[in-house]
Amino acid sequence: MSWNTIATAEVLNEFTQAEQATLANIQGGGSSLAGILTNVVNAARGSIVAGGNQLGPDHTIPDQLRSEVIALARWKWLNSFPQMKNLQTPARKDAATEAQDLLNLVASNKADRPRVELPAGGTAIATAAPVGAVGIVRPGRWVNTSGYGKIGQT
Repeated sequence: MSWNTIATAEVLNEFTQAEQATLANIQGGGSSLAGILTNVVNAARGSIVAGGNQLGPDHTIPDQLRSEVIALARWKWLNSFPQMKNLQTPARKDAATEAQDLLNLVASNKADRPRVELPAGGTAIATAAPVGAVGIVRPGRWVNTSGYGKIGQT
């Protein structure tokens, strides 16, 4: 598995030929699909970062989340056509809801969240250490907790 870009043609392939022709006639070539797909990809990458995972090259998505990103982009694009309620099927809505739920789970800090595959040559997310953090763990001194007057005495 790897990280790859998603083309608008992949989202269009989720529709039948008749549906593609209808959508192209209404919108005049599908110009808004590219913007919607970019927004969904960026949101998915944000979920990946929020979950503490590494990112692949710019504008790419791990193949394990490919179908979820396509389902979300398809649903958001269909919602941009209010007159096309007949294409907004419950199955497509459910697929988008499940995809969003998975991305929310990836972004969560739960122990059972799905892990995202590591990219080959990806960019590690640099996180700053808290102020006053100790970078090297050193053995400390035993502290006598029976009173302040004896702190540090063994």
